[in-house]
Amino acid sequence: MILRIRSALLTSAALAVCVALPAQTAKTITIRIVDGHTGKALVASNVLIRVDHQKTVHADWVALNDDRSGKATLPADAAVVAAQATYDNTMELYINCDSVKDDPPTGPHWYKLSEILATGVVTANGCSHRTVEAKPGEIVIFARRKSWRDTIQQDFTE
Repeated sequence: MILRIRSALLTSAALAVCVALPAQTAKTITIRIVDGHTGKALVASNVLIRVDHQKTVHADWVALNDDRSGKATLPADAAVVAAQATYDNTMELYINCDSVKDDPPTGPHWYKLSEILATGVVTANGCSHRTVEAKPGEIVIFARRKSWRDTIQQDFTE
């Protein structure tokens, strides 16, 4: 009888630890997509997240808020993150202003989660000289819509 009670208590304690553990280990950050020219919040349809230089894109990790920001819940072991937003309820991507002047294009820019969580990060703004502040736990990404030049360039490079 005592052995059964002890076994049940140990099983309950182990189950409680397993259930509580994932909630404690996930990393949550706020993502703001800001117009590189005006500094105003852009309306994103989705925010696409990649972690740790992997090619897998996760749109389901970001919950968009009414204030146009997003909350991203990332794996506990993630070290770096890259993000890009879509617009007009399509897969049309905003151009991130941190890579506008990359020649040749280098792909996504990666940001350390430890830095985002500790102090906040504002990405480079190659679209203008506008700047904003980030709070701890927040990444601000300057972006812009594709121009007709971007579309033509993309057509010729594919």
